[in-house]
Amino acid sequence: MIASERYLPPPPALRDFAFSAMRNDGRPMDVLPEPAPASGEQQQRGGEPGPILFLTHADTDVLAISAIRDRLDPQVTRVHVQNIGHLRDGADALALFGALIPGASIVVVNLHGGMKSLPGFADIVAMIEREGCWLIALPGIDELDPELTAHSNTGVAVALATRAYLQAGGPENYRQCIHFLCDHLLTTGIGYELPVEQPREGVCHPRVPSGRIEDWRAIADPAKPTIGITFYRSYWLSGDTAFIDTLVEAGEALGANVLPVFGYSLKDDPGDHGLPGAMRFFVDEDGRPVVDVVVNTMAFAMGSSRAEERTGNEWVVEALETLGIPQVQALNTSISSERWLESENGVPPLDVAMNVAIPELDGRIISVPVSFKEVDQASTTPGLVRRLAVRDRAERVMGTAFRLAMLRRTPNAEKRIVVMLTNHHAKAARIANAVGLDAPESLLALLSRMREVGYDVGEPPADADELMHLILARGHYDADVLSDEQLRDAIAHVPASRYRAWFAELPERRQAEMREQWGEPPGQHYVDQDGAIALAGLRFGNVFVAVQPPRGYGMDKTAIMHKPHLPPPYPYHALYRWLREPAETGGFGADAVIQMGKHGSLEWLPGKGVGLSADCYPDLFLGDLPVVYPFIIDGPGEGAAAKRRTHATIVDHLPPPITNAELYGELAELDRLVDEYYLLERTDPAKLPVLQKQVWDLLREANLDGEIANLMRHDDDDDDDDDHVHEWDERTHADGVPYTISDLSGADFAHLVEDIHAYTHELGAAPLRLGLHCLGEPPVGDDLVDTLQALVRFRNGNVPSLREALA
Repeated sequence: MIASERYLPPPPALRDFAFSAMRNDGRPMDVLPEPAPASGEQQQRGGEPGPILFLTHADTDVLAISAIRDRLDPQVTRVHVQNIGHLRDGADALALFGALIPGASIVVVNLHGGMKSLPGFADIVAMIEREGCWLIALPGIDELDPELTAHSNTGVAVALATRAYLQAGGPENYRQCIHFLCDHLLTTGIGYELPVEQPREGVCHPRVPSGRIEDWRAIADPAKPTIGITFYRSYWLSGDTAFIDTLVEAGEALGANVLPVFGYSLKDDPGDHGLPGAMRFFVDEDGRPVVDVVVNTMAFAMGSSRAEERTGNEWVVEALETLGIPQVQALNTSISSERWLESENGVPPLDVAMNVAIPELDGRIISVPVSFKEVDQASTTPGLVRRLAVRDRAERVMGTAFRLAMLRRTPNAEKRIVVMLTNHHAKAARIANAVGLDAPESLLALLSRMREVGYDVGEPPADADELMHLILARGHYDADVLSDEQLRDAIAHVPASRYRAWFAELPERRQAEMREQWGEPPGQHYVDQDGAIALAGLRFGNVFVAVQPPRGYGMDKTAIMHKPHLPPPYPYHALYRWLREPAETGGFGADAVIQMGKHGSLEWLPGKGVGLSADCYPDLFLGDLPVVYPFIIDGPGEGAAAKRRTHATIVDHLPPPITNAELYGELAELDRLVDEYYLLERTDPAKLPVLQKQVWDLLREANLDGEIANLMRHDDDDDDDDDHVHEWDERTHADGVPYTISDLSGADFAHLVEDIHAYTHELGAAPLRLGLHCLGEPPVGDDLVDTLQALVRFRNGNVPSLREALA
C-alpha cells in the first residue's frame, strides 16, 4: 500500500491481523470479511431483497455495470445504476433519490468531489436510514475520504472492501463486487473473488490487442511521424474507447504512427524520466522522445498552477522539457454533439474550465471537441451514455497534430512560412500596426534569426523603411489610395474560376451569408482588370509576408470591427485558402503561420466561442495550419481568444520599455511648493497663509482643484485609518480661495498638503511606455532599470510590491 499510495485489500495470510475499527465487544473488524460459502441457498430476511443501487458521477461506472448485467449470479437481486452528475440542487437530488431509494436493499454512492458534490447529502443519508437500506458512501478518486466514508452504515470493513473493487475497476471487478455485497449484506451464498488489480497505464491500439508496447512497435513505421494520445484509464476499463479508435484511424490515414495510451491522471507521481505514468511510453530507455507530438484528451493541468501548492514529489510542468514536443489539447465534452452544434458558445463553461482554461496553464495548444456524450440507442440500459467522436473534428485534431509533427521532421530549408501583418481598418498607413510591438523591425530580426538556423529567407531589405515601401509598392487593401498598377503588380493573384471552386467548398450556409453581404464571388473589391483577386504581400525565399485583408469594406470601420456576425469578404477567404493550397497546384503551400503581434482579426471571425465546428469561419479558413503568435504579455484576454479559436501557440513578448511619467510644468511647481511648505512649517510658520493661496492658485492652473475637492470629501483608500474628510463649501473668497481651504486650521491644512504630496507623487510615478518593443531586444541600461522599477511597484497576487515590502 505504501508503494502504490492507495488502499489495497490485505492478502489472506494477513487477514486475521488487519482491522480498521473496533466492535462493541472490543474485537477487531476485518478489513475484508471472509468469503461466504457458495451454498446455493439464499438466506433472506423479510422476503426478497430490493434492488442494489449504484449512484455515481462517472459514466464509466454505468458502462461497466451495464456490461455485466447478464453475467451476474441468478441470486443477485436487480441492479440499477445511474449517473447523478446532472443534479443541480438539493430539490433535484431529493426528488431523484426519493424515487429510487424506497424498496432498495443496498445503496452505493460513488462521488467525485466528496459530500459537497451531492446536493442535499445530509437529507439523502437521513432518507436512506429511514428506509432501512444499507449505505456505502465512497470517493470516486484515489484519495481516501474518511468524512464521506464514515456515513456508510455497513461498517468500515465492507465499505473499504467495496472501494477496493471499484478502484481496481473494470467490469469483472464490478461483478465480483456485487457478489461480495450480496453475500455480506443480503446473506446470499454466491461466493466471490478478491479484487484483481488492473494496469494503471498502458497501450490501447485497435490493432494491438495485447496492449504491450513491444507489439505496438512491431506495427509502427519508424520513417513516419508519430502522434501520441493520452486518455483516461476509466475509459479503457469500461470499454468506452470508440472515440480513441476514431482518432487512431484519422491519424493513420494521414500517414502517421499513432500511439494511444491510457493513464489514471496526468498528476500521477513522476517515473524515472520525470513524466506521469501514461507518458512513460512516449520516451525510450534513455529518456528520448519517440513521439513527435502529443494529443491529450485528459482534463486539468499536469501540475499545480501555483508553486506553493506543489508537494515535494509532485510532477510539475517543467517535466515538459523531457519531451520537448508540442501538446495539443483535444476536448472531451459533457454534452451531446447536437447540443454543441446548436450552441453559439460552443462547449459549456464547466468544460471550458476543465478542458481549456486550466490546461492552458501547461501551455497546451487548444484544439476542438473530439468526443461527445451520446445515448446508446442499442443498449438495454435506459439512457446509457457513451463517448463518440464527430469524424471531421477528429480529423481536425489529428490534422493539426500531424502538421506540428511534420514541422519537427521537415528540414528548415524546405519549410514554407507565412508572416501575417496586421492591417487595422485596411489603411495603408496602419500596416504592421501591432500593439506595443515594432512589427517591421521585429520581422527583419526574425528573418535574420531564421537564416541563421537554415531557413530560406531570400534577400530581405536592409531596414524597416525599405520593407514598408516595398509592401506598399506591391499593393495593399486601402481602397482610398490603391491604384490599378498596384493591383497588377500584387505578389499573387487568384483567378476568378479558381476562387469560385474554392468558394464552393464552403458550407452552403456560409456561402449564402457571404453572397448576401458581398454579392457574387469574387466580388468587386481588390480585383484586377482580369477579375482575379489580388493578394498583398512580399516573398523572401520560402517566407511569404502577407498583409491581412480587411474584415469588410463599404461601411463604417468601427462597425466592421464590432459586428460579430459579419461574414468576411472574398479576398479574406482567398488569401487563407491560397496559403494552404499546395505549391504544385498554384498555392503557397504554407507549413505554418506567424501572426506578427496583437492583434489580427482571424480569431474574431463569426463562429462558436470555444470548441469550433467545421462551420466556424476561423476553422474553415485556417484549417490545420499551425499558428505561432507573438503577443504582448499584458493582453492575456485577447491572447486567449487566439489560442482557443485558432489553435495558436502564444509567444509572449515584453511590453515597450517603461519609465515613470515624472512631473513637469504646474505639477512640478506644485511639488516644489509642497516641499517649501514642509520647510516653512519648521522655520517660518508666519508665511504659511501666503503659501496657502499660492498652492490653491497653482491647483487651479493645473486643473486639479476638482481633484483636491474630491480628496477632501472622500476617504482616499479602503483602509480603516484616519484619512481626513471635510465638507466642501463651493463658495470662494474674492481672491478665489474656497472657504473650505481658508477655514482649514494649521493641522488640517498640513493634512491637505500631505494629500497633495501623495497625489503628485502618484502622478509622477505613473508608468509611461517609451516607444515600441522589438522581438529579441530586451531593454538595457536606464530603460531596464526603469522597467523593472515600474513592474515591481504592483502587487503580484499575495506577493507585496517592492515598495510595500520595503515600507
